[in-house]
Amino acid sequence: MKKKGRAAPEGRDCGMVTSGGVAVPLKGVAMDVRVRGAAVLTTVSQRFRNDEDSPIEALYSFPLEENSSVCGFEVEIGGRRIRGRVEEREKAFEKYDEAMQKGDSAFLLDQNRPDIFSVSVGRLLPGEEAVVRISHAGRTERFDRGLRLRIPTTISPRYIPPGKALEMDPAELDAILPPVVIGGVPYGLSMSVDIEAGSAISAISCPSYPITVSMHGRKARVGLAVREPQLDQDFVLDIELAEPGKAGVTACRDGSSVAMMLRFRPVLAESAKKPRDVVFIVDRSGSMAGESFEEARAALMLCLKSLEEGDRFNVVGFGSTMDMMFTAPVAYDQKNLDITTAIAGKWIADLGGTEILAPMKAVLEKAERGRKLNVLLLTDGEVGNEREVIELAAKHRKNARIFSFGIGRGASGTLVRGVAKASGGMAEFIFPGERIEPKVMRQMARLSAPYAADTKLDWGGLSPSVAVPAELPAFCTGDEIDILCRVPAVKDALVRIKAADGSVIAECAVDGSMPVSDDRTIPLLLAREFIASIEQGAASGGSEQSARRRKGDEARILSTALEYGLVSSQTSYVAVEEREGDEKGGTVNLRRVPVALTRGYGGMQFCLPCAAPQVAMSLAGAAFGGAKKAGRLLSRSGPKHAAVQNDGGIQQTASGGPSGYGVAADRFMQLVGLQLANGSWRLGKELSALAEVEGFDALKAEVPERLRKDEVLATLVALFLLHWDFADRSDEWALIAEKALKWLAAQGVPRPADPSAGTELAGWLKSI
Repeated sequence: MKKKGRAAPEGRDCGMVTSGGVAVPLKGVAMDVRVRGAAVLTTVSQRFRNDEDSPIEALYSFPLEENSSVCGFEVEIGGRRIRGRVEEREKAFEKYDEAMQKGDSAFLLDQNRPDIFSVSVGRLLPGEEAVVRISHAGRTERFDRGLRLRIPTTISPRYIPPGKALEMDPAELDAILPPVVIGGVPYGLSMSVDIEAGSAISAISCPSYPITVSMHGRKARVGLAVREPQLDQDFVLDIELAEPGKAGVTACRDGSSVAMMLRFRPVLAESAKKPRDVVFIVDRSGSMAGESFEEARAALMLCLKSLEEGDRFNVVGFGSTMDMMFTAPVAYDQKNLDITTAIAGKWIADLGGTEILAPMKAVLEKAERGRKLNVLLLTDGEVGNEREVIELAAKHRKNARIFSFGIGRGASGTLVRGVAKASGGMAEFIFPGERIEPKVMRQMARLSAPYAADTKLDWGGLSPSVAVPAELPAFCTGDEIDILCRVPAVKDALVRIKAADGSVIAECAVDGSMPVSDDRTIPLLLAREFIASIEQGAASGGSEQSARRRKGDEARILSTALEYGLVSSQTSYVAVEEREGDEKGGTVNLRRVPVALTRGYGGMQFCLPCAAPQVAMSLAGAAFGGAKKAGRLLSRSGPKHAAVQNDGGIQQTASGGPSGYGVAADRFMQLVGLQLANGSWRLGKELSALAEVEGFDALKAEVPERLRKDEVLATLVALFLLHWDFADRSDEWALIAEKALKWLAAQGVPRPADPSAGTELAGWLKSI
């Protein structure tokens, strides 16, 4: 659906202060965020001021989470509040332009892409200030042990393929490619997050900004620990819960009906593992240079180590050109693994523009029928043709699933989540400085986990008039599934997810006496996701049938958006302030508000005023790495932990890296990196250094004869290290350990018991 828009603004005069001394009209951005379980309601306040001698029109493009339910728009100006109205998009533009021509002030909020919006502040008089407030509803993401709140703050430069650029409306192109400033913008961010979770909160951390936290049981308040830092990276907040991921129901009034969110935790029957075909598609475009590509390469190496003999794999790097490591997937063995790690170890992000369609087509079109292809895509996703990429993924979903990694401080959720959802895969985001291991292991586990694609909902007597998604997505054991629906009334019911054979995979009980909130968040999410489902499946092409269907889709989007007061592809918010004769002023000058370049974009390193160090905070206790004594494997008293107590007051973070990251993380990656393709380890200097012993001769003399073979002993030592040094991260190395145990079984070594507290290595080996 190609959208008509206002004429693109002329000129790109957008510096902090132009050559004529013009100041940037945006003075600050504030966010008030309310988290209630998995639902989020955010109010963004943008403060504009005209420091010039004549009226101006300010145009500011900014990001939101894709498919956010933008449900409120008001402007405070001159002590007055003006509420915006949702109008059909073209009518909103007409009202805005008419008001400007009459000499009135006008304000417009428009959706350019599912994750990019623009606000126009028209006819701001000299010395005048206006605060634009935008409300939107959304959801948290799943985190390892709880919830993750991700709020984008800047628009990374997007690569637009030349052919695509010619097709696009100039106004849309201008909106998604706002002027970018290297070195910081004069406006900053303030933030307040109010949290009420479904169970007690045990820890809160933020890898992107320093924060303060006040926590009391299920509730917490979070703020920024520095004054107005730059808007140059996503705000990411991880909320660890005592009881994460419980199945349950949330109900809210929706007019005379009830809107509900049902959460399921499916468990599928175990099945025998089958050999897998896995292709890694790695973004080597210029925007990935620096920390983003280092994260991508680390993730790739860990993924490769998690494959097993019998699997086939290939690695494809792409930018303006494509670099395919093998002509077709090859057997996973030590020779091919060595070739791959040697080549990938020398790769850098030097392949130009993000031409993502070509490698995706090359890989997906070669997928063999009857043997499911698993594609792991590692990218920042900053492209302008995301719709075409998502459509391609959907087209091949019968033969291929895409598991995507969004890499970097400003990865595009639209593309990263879109390709995964369209193909039946899942998405993970890797923020620089975070531990990548949990995310990688989760994705790799999904490749061979029991998988359900043809499932249906049994509503158990409920009669929803609307439900999204209309068709259940493909999922694995451990995935969480949220269903939004509208029902006439709440009543006792047991809603089940059933497999194709009728067996029950998951269920969620609805209590007819449960409280029904007046909160609007769930109804707004339901309406926005209903609109998104129509937009995603909208008809394209020029046939008469397609035109009729497209018209019907647009009508459904329009009616739903108007009913719920939402911005969409068919609607925009507009507000008008009528001016008296002497307030109309003269000629209005357009001022395009620049955005800060995403920190680390393309490997650029620069110092920003008020730039925030990466930090993390645990309020319930965290393990810290420290110096360990030589020979520690031979005598142990158990792992050490240091705790940070929560007294219910304000806690402030200090500068530093995320808990558990740094030395300990490096040791983990070194240990994993030494594992061979068949699952074993070699006995050598590297393993000796990680074990912090001078050698293994003394140990060999103490253990049974059958365990003295170098590879067997090395593999057992590595398993012992995993259990002892990284016991709290067992989900990250479970696949690696299982691979090692299979190899040991093939050597005639029985499966050893997990080492218990106080066990010495020699004693453990003797017990095998």
